[in-house]
Amino acid sequence: MAEHPNVARLRRGFEIRTGGEYGPEEMAFMDDLFDEDIFWHGSGSGQFAEGAQGKENVFMLFGKVAEETDGTFTMTVDDIYADDTHGVVTTHVVADRGDNHYEWKEVDIFHLTPEGRIREFWGIPEDQDALDHFFND
Repeated sequence: MAEHPNVARLRRGFEIRTGGEYGPEEMAFMDDLFDEDIFWHGSGSGQFAEGAQGKENVFMLFGKVAEETDGTFTMTVDDIYADDTHGVVTTHVVADRGDNHYEWKEVDIFHLTPEGRIREFWGIPEDQDALDHFFND
């Protein structure tokens, strides 16, 4: 059975986000992956709880996460499931903030447009309180 094209699109987006290479080709792909009016839902009560709306604000949020973790934020994809309208990705995330090291598993849920662009996102960490503590200390 062939892989759904949205599985490949989500995988490539994760590779770019954590790969550290942001050349013109990578940025063009990311620009195409996200809907202009995307809503990136926040979670918990930490500094990222309010989320972000709009592609430019989501990219700025990614930059803030990278800055807060001194570039140590990495995600390893365990599994990706997608169809024409939804995607689910399970990940293992690692990050450092100063002397604090934290690792967590997360389920990421995506609503996709008919063109395969991310319209909405929810990240569900295995321990929201611990994640809030990590990003707020």
